[in-house]
Amino acid sequence: MKFYSSHPIFVTASAVVTAGILCASAGQSVNLTGIVKDSSTQQAISGATVSLKGLSLSTTTDANGGYLLAGNSIRSLKSSSPFNYSPVFQNNALFFGVANNGERVRLEVFDPSGRRIAALVDEKVSQGSYRINPLAAMPIDKIYLVKLQTGDRTAIFKAPLVQDHAAPPGGISRNSSLAKVSAVTDTLVVSAAGYKTVQKAISSYAGVNDFLLAANSGHRGIISFENGSYQSCIVPLVITLVDSDLVGPTVPVKVKSTTDPAGITVPLKKIPGLVGAYSDSVFFSIVKSDSAKKLIEVRDQDVVAAYYADASPPQTDSVSTTWAGQPATVQPGGSPFLGVITPMPIHVWDPDVTDSSLTVWVKSKKDTVGFAVKLLAAGGAGDFFGQVWFSLKGSSGDSVLAVMGAVADTISIVYHDLTPRQDIVAGYTIWLPVLGIMFLDSAAYHGIAGSMTINLSDNDIADSTAVVSVTSKKDPAGIKDTLRVTGTTIRNFIGTVGFTTGASRPGFISVADGDTVKVTYMDDSPVQPVTQTAVWHSQ
Repeated sequence: MKFYSSHPIFVTASAVVTAGILCASAGQSVNLTGIVKDSSTQQAISGATVSLKGLSLSTTTDANGGYLLAGNSIRSLKSSSPFNYSPVFQNNALFFGVANNGERVRLEVFDPSGRRIAALVDEKVSQGSYRINPLAAMPIDKIYLVKLQTGDRTAIFKAPLVQDHAAPPGGISRNSSLAKVSAVTDTLVVSAAGYKTVQKAISSYAGVNDFLLAANSGHRGIISFENGSYQSCIVPLVITLVDSDLVGPTVPVKVKSTTDPAGITVPLKKIPGLVGAYSDSVFFSIVKSDSAKKLIEVRDQDVVAAYYADASPPQTDSVSTTWAGQPATVQPGGSPFLGVITPMPIHVWDPDVTDSSLTVWVKSKKDTVGFAVKLLAAGGAGDFFGQVWFSLKGSSGDSVLAVMGAVADTISIVYHDLTPRQDIVAGYTIWLPVLGIMFLDSAAYHGIAGSMTINLSDNDIADSTAVVSVTSKKDPAGIKDTLRVTGTTIRNFIGTVGFTTGASRPGFISVADGDTVKVTYMDDSPVQPVTQTAVWHSQ
């Protein structure tokens, strides 16, 4: 997902902006007070640092241990939590925030071609966080584009709907109504030399919050993850460390997984304005770990942990989370397919795959072994596309699949999903043979000066020519005539045959007065003759 500073021109499905970190900000009014004391002596602690984890705002306590955090600060929108100002699409519900009272909110739904199919919200609302199910009334198993405008900010993102529209317990209803949700929660962090750092969750940016700090020879470092669980390779793992003993620009932490117990080392970067606070992102991969790229290898239901070796006091602090693979979806471009001149599109959505391509296996009743087809990344994150052509003769390479021809065939597409590990078979697609259509330019002909034009349409013919038989009562053996293709989207073939009262020869059929001329095309897909007749009279 990406924010723009002004309204952009609407993009097509191939240029959809996918989920990511926003670079916007929103003002927050802060008025927090309190007193910080020693938990044992109840004496005030002066010089303690009090900061807000979600805001770029901090202060120190006075001689009486008192502190005041006040004014307007800027909120950093780096959290993936749905309860902030960053639009987040989770479980078919859209969560977003409104920075100012009276700000106009517009929400529209488009199909992949850019056609607007629903205008759900267009109203001025109060400041706060909101949720709505923009796809409640949409058909399932589709991919939509959702456009959200809040004030002068616009977000356009793809919303694949591959499950039932019902929201989880406590979630948004199916009626696409706009609902206001609870205020954003932040965390107060208090640290002082010789004391353990304390964190306290708050539900308001106003009020009194007192703290008791326990003495410590060193400040115990606290390491944490942004979320309790993660899914797919699109959303990164955000690690935060708070240790007021540290002053350097970076601090190393070890990240391990069930799949990679050796793990990687990641240098967390100091967060400007926050004492002893460090953070960075680690990305998931189902291929391999890479310290330089901050990749940790995972598989479905892996436990991912981060370890920090605290020097003062000497101990190791750790935190863990779980990672789950996102089940892929496999979709052929439609059904049934007719003829051999139109390919079958294939689309796979798998956000666990970050490579530039993936492979599916395609087979038919005629070719029960099949072959691998490479799909290339295109469009949004996790989207891969490719195509397969059909042939009545045989499979060829990695793009042409043999089909039965004479009867209907069943095409299957198999994708080996690694996370979770399973074989996903696309809904069986049907290929049907189409009987050719033939017609003559007239029902009756006169004399030998003219000729008969033969038209044939058959999308099962991949060649550039087609052969028909032309007979008459005078010459029942007849001749063969070659028709040549004239179309590309639809396979049209045209040829001509002249008349003669002598013996038949190539391009001419022998006729007598009142003769019946018969043209026969033997279709092999399905196996069935197609005939047309005309009468010939002498001039």
